[in-house]
Amino acid sequence: MEVHEIITPGHIIPRLQAEDKVGALRALAQHVVKRHPGLDVQHVLALLLERERLGSTGLGEGLAIPHCKSDELECMTGLFARSITGVDFDAADGKPVHIFFVLLVPGDGSGEYLKVLAKVSALCRNPGFRAAINEAPADADEVFLHRLLARGHG
Repeated sequence: MEVHEIITPGHIIPRLQAEDKVGALRALAQHVVKRHPGLDVQHVLALLLERERLGSTGLGEGLAIPHCKSDELECMTGLFARSITGVDFDAADGKPVHIFFVLLVPGDGSGEYLKVLAKVSALCRNPGFRAAINEAPADADEVFLHRLLARGHG
């Protein structure tokens, strides 16, 4: 499974509005639930926060990959978000996060999940990809971002 198959135009937030880590995770959880109405926002938020308590998913270089497992999901889902102003996310390098990839997987779906997580991580470590995302106009639409994900060999 490729990243751009999970993160389709409906799963992209081109302008995430959040001032802190909890606010960002809440906004991300709300967007996931809009696409998957069987999920509960508070439950998804609690799972993401629980994962963050183990250690920040803020990798540094403006990137974060919040992820968790949920027994309420039937298939893996993802979300991409970009914050123009950046969010204090307790990243490894202490810098604000601008690029978010969220991955949620069914409770029993570790195999494919780890492969996709590795692909997202590799994509995020590509300086050309990060630069293209960060330099995109603030009004970049979902189609542009989806094409960028596809070109990034996600």
